[in-house]
Amino acid sequence: MNFFELHRRFRVALRSCGGADAGSRLLVALSGGADSMALLHLCLEAAKEFGLEVAAAHLDHALREESAEDAEFVARQCERLGVPLSLERVDVRSWARERGLGLEAAGRSLRYAFFERVAAQLDCQQVVLGHHLQDQAETVLHRMVRGSGGAGVAAMRARRGMFIRPLLSFSREELREFLENCGGGYREDASNADQRFSRNFIRHQILPRLRELNPSVDGALCRLAESAAVEDDFWRVHVERLCEMLRHPRGGCSLPGLLGLHEAERRRVLLRLLQDLGGGQISQAHVAAVMTMLAGRSPQEEISLPGGRVVKRYGRIEVLSTETVSPLSGELLVRGYGHYDLPGGGTLRVGEESEGGEESRWSVVFPAFEVQFPLSVRSFRPGDRLALERGEGHKKLKKLYGELRLETEVRMRLPLLLMGDEVLWIPGVRRSGAYRYEPGMKRGVRISLEKPECIESLLVKSGCLC
Repeated sequence: MNFFELHRRFRVALRSCGGADAGSRLLVALSGGADSMALLHLCLEAAKEFGLEVAAAHLDHALREESAEDAEFVARQCERLGVPLSLERVDVRSWARERGLGLEAAGRSLRYAFFERVAAQLDCQQVVLGHHLQDQAETVLHRMVRGSGGAGVAAMRARRGMFIRPLLSFSREELREFLENCGGGYREDASNADQRFSRNFIRHQILPRLRELNPSVDGALCRLAESAAVEDDFWRVHVERLCEMLRHPRGGCSLPGLLGLHEAERRRVLLRLLQDLGGGQISQAHVAAVMTMLAGRSPQEEISLPGGRVVKRYGRIEVLSTETVSPLSGELLVRGYGHYDLPGGGTLRVGEESEGGEESRWSVVFPAFEVQFPLSVRSFRPGDRLALERGEGHKKLKKLYGELRLETEVRMRLPLLLMGDEVLWIPGVRRSGAYRYEPGMKRGVRISLEKPECIESLLVKSGCLC
């Protein structure tokens, strides 16, 4: 092997990743395996030419008995090479169990969070990762098996944010030969042979069979990833423009506009809208389910996804995370005159009428002899009804809300004032047609909602200014 040529290729790759700026500080992600140890040696050589500083970081996952020995090996190697090392131990198994994650996903999340934290502490501009040619080929196959689209097949980028991968064009074999020539040791991770992990199964079973068809299949898969990445870069820019164009005045995305797009555009826009949900668990199957819902005839519908839900609301759609404010909880008793803070915001004021009986959106009056305390405040329940004017019967709130085009989330967050099971008032929307306070009545009970901004904003957002 021409090691001079290998060093040259690495310097070119490092420069193209943006990791060769003079004075920059690189943080090498160091597992102790052959690939990461070769990466450390290559970075140290490149640092001499480019004027760089190099540090290393190792996270002990505590998944194997040998992991503590791996950490000790890494510490000895860094001390020998004069490389500052940040080392930490985490219990990946417990962390994964608490969050319902697989070990691979949990380990990756903890690893990247650790590298970002150390990079910030040491003022490192880039974190250098040791993924190589075969790693990329395995990733492409893994994502194809899962049914990923073009963005998934693009697999690992040479640069994404502060993380760079200058070894993607280097094979595992040439990196090991280089490391042996340097006289550097490395640790073998026995779990890499455990074919219960999908990536290991691909490495030991699928790729060897594919190499029988095409000995250069690893490079072919990497070229596929490069082509997909170029197309994905184009789509990212195009989709951002589409999302801006489809923005709805009341939030979310215009449904008619979305349905009017080409199917390829529609899928990409939905993926963009869903990307903040699910911690990477959003799949093409989820997108297909959302598209089916959006094409349905119901004006209001929703579908649950990992990390949140997608809601269709009268000509627009919104993606809501699990942190979205939930419906009013419980039931508030109004035992008599006084002030009552509502759980969703605002204050209910109950007192004697002394202003002539005039009402507004946020204040109503009932005859005192009709009001039987305690009243209650709660959110909508199926079967709730409101009395109509002039004794014309009742209307179900579900039908009333539909006529007013109130969205499901708004319906569940609006407070209802009740006497027993009878709805007296929906603040900001409508009062009962019964129990009218008429001129000449001696005593009345005025009920007002003070500081109604939170409810008013819900109604404004829905376009309901009743």
